[in-house]
Amino acid sequence: MRAAVERAQDLRRSPGGRRCCSSTRWHRFNKSQQDAFLPYVEDGTLCFIGATTENPSFEINSALLSRARVYVLRALSADDVKEVLRRALRHEAAAGGARTEIEPDALEPWLARPMATRAGH
Repeated sequence: MRAAVERAQDLRRSPGGRRCCSSTRWHRFNKSQQDAFLPYVEDGTLCFIGATTENPSFEINSALLSRARVYVLRALSADDVKEVLRRALRHEAAAGGARTEIEPDALEPWLARPMATRAGH
């Protein structure tokens, strides 16, 4: 954390310097560790992006949480994933890329598998 804050302070001094700090598993930070970020978030040294699989109302320091926007991300359905792929293929074709076609039922076996088994594909 100290290294991230020092780097952010250096960037803050440079014109146009960006200073975002992101962390996953934010719920694993204890309250005093979360408190240590607070002054740097308050003074603008850090733009903090934290992710957690837990309910932030129970796991994140209330002072830090009050200075945050909370976005709840939900899993996409199989139909959502198909639509994203359709749009990507249309965009690729519209941009002059190769025309790619996917058979309507080609994704069904892949979409039926649990997410963890799809990661490497």
